Amino acid sequence: MSRIIKTQNGYQIREKALKLIGKAISESEYVNNNESYIELASFIALSLDEIENSIRETTAAWEKRDYWVKADQFRAEWSWVGQAKDQLVRAIKQKDLQKIGEVFEALRKNRKILEGMVKVRKGVDYSGSYNRFRNRFG
Repeated sequence: MSRIIKTQNGYQIREKALKLIGKAISESEYVNNNESYIELASFIALSLDEIENSIRETTAAWEKRDYWVKADQFRAEWSWVGQAKDQLVRAIKQKDLQKIGEVFEALRKNRKILEGMVKVRKGVDYSGSYNRFRNRFG
């Protein structure tokens, strides 16, 4: 069995996911049916999960080198990701569109996502996100 080699580091994964989340949130204003809105929310939840996994990997590497303080500071800086993901997952499972909108508003105000909203020019394909969401989160 061969090794799996990652071509992107944690920073690149987080930046790409933030840009896509920003694009998805800006496109959420133009969604006109509930299924598409749930699909979009599922995409954002999966992206937040990807960011959370990269945070875990990054902090684990620092903790191996005994950079405990740096890992704790990094976790604290990105703590909003886990909170937003948990709220969004709960809202999607309940199909609570109002709560999803509230989470989108909170994300829209986040400085890191605001930077991403400006940088993505292409559209993003969200189709199939709800199915991937159900496979991942049940």
